[in-house]
Amino acid sequence: MARDLSRSADNRARGRRLTIMVAVLAAASVPGAGAMAARQPSITDLQKQLDKLNTKAEQATEAFNGGRVRLERAQRAKRKADYNLRLSNRDLHRLQRKVRSIAAMQYMSGSGGDATVLMGGGPQQIIDRSTMVTHLDRNQAALLSGYTTAQRHSTKWAHDARTAESDAEDTAIRLRGQKRDAAKAVGKVKVKLKELRKKAAEEKKPDPTRPKPTPSPSQSATPSPSESSSPSSGSVTDKGSAAVKAAKTQLGKPYVWGADGPDSYDCSGLTMWAYSQVGISIPHYTVDQYNAAKSHPSYVNAKPGDLIFFGSDLHHVGMYIGDGKMIQAPHTGDVVKISDMVDEGWTSQIYGLGRYTS
Repeated sequence: MARDLSRSADNRARGRRLTIMVAVLAAASVPGAGAMAARQPSITDLQKQLDKLNTKAEQATEAFNGGRVRLERAQRAKRKADYNLRLSNRDLHRLQRKVRSIAAMQYMSGSGGDATVLMGGGPQQIIDRSTMVTHLDRNQAALLSGYTTAQRHSTKWAHDARTAESDAEDTAIRLRGQKRDAAKAVGKVKVKLKELRKKAAEEKKPDPTRPKPTPSPSQSATPSPSESSSPSSGSVTDKGSAAVKAAKTQLGKPYVWGADGPDSYDCSGLTMWAYSQVGISIPHYTVDQYNAAKSHPSYVNAKPGDLIFFGSDLHHVGMYIGDGKMIQAPHTGDVVKISDMVDEGWTSQIYGLGRYTS
């Protein structure tokens, strides 16, 4: 009887647990029921997410550009080191043959020792033999020793250059993968955002991420908070203005990471291309572009043609064109365009400026 009562109690307990589980699952399956229901992201949420992803994608792009620049430098260093090694080997072998020729003549004339001893081995082995040194002009012996040392150095430099090239290739491959992953993430969010905007338009709902620009007070874009964010835009007829004119001819062309024209650009590719049109060579990498500048004026003293760098990692660059505006290639999915520095909130992100003309 007791066992029957215990079994009945167990069955009732299992029944209660099953009822609770069914209720929980039912609540989870109904939108908006309980804490388990996931809130769908809004247009504003997705736009904020996209802005962050675009920044990360551009950081990855400029990191890749930097890796590519370092690879090109490593490849040039390797070619130079290999060339110097070939010259060193050629000169060393030429002098080695001359030394052995002298040794053979001295042997045949009866003034030297055993020819096998004199002519065997490499140049350093020949030098090390005291009997050989006595048969050589001291200047020739010193020259041979110097060539041997140079050849050892050239071999080491060539080895180091090949190692550096290999490391740079690995870095470029890794950075290319990071940029590809960032671009994929941007693409996914853009698809979702496009769907939400289409739905909002069909329902005639306003897009909260596209408000009309409103004037905002000038604010400093340089480290000193006392400076105005409205620079002078005096007329200057120099290569900076000519670079601006060149950049404007590319308006409307698409942003493509790693591109430097003439059909598409990324941010540093556009600025590099524009300055190349006026005979000024700057690297395709924001950090190197900043370091290549002749001077770094404050934003309040910006002139047309100055490059404006954004973020502490200098992940973005635009070209100042005057009247508080810049021309830039912003990010994937956008085009080369003119942007208002204040209205679009760029001034708060400025790291510094670079000027490439006197």
